[in-house]
Amino acid sequence: MSTAELEGLIEQVKAPSPAERGRLRQVMDGLPVETPEEILDRKLRESGLVRPPPHRGPRRPNPQPVRVEGKPLSEQLIEERR
Repeated sequence: MSTAELEGLIEQVKAPSPAERGRLRQVMDGLPVETPEEILDRKLRESGLVRPPPHRGPRRPNPQPVRVEGKPLSEQLIEERR
């Protein structure tokens, strides 16, 4: 929106009666406001430069580590590098 268009819109908002302006304020207050970060994220996604991460399904609650026998993996790696 250009500055001239914005100025014209402001003049139109000033023209209604106080009751109509009150209703306009209620409508305007109900509109979502995007933060600069949200605007940037939306524009990057719309342009295709950023994609949402793939959905990998629900996470398991409290995943338990897998127990293996033998030496710890870190020790095995150190031995193999020697």
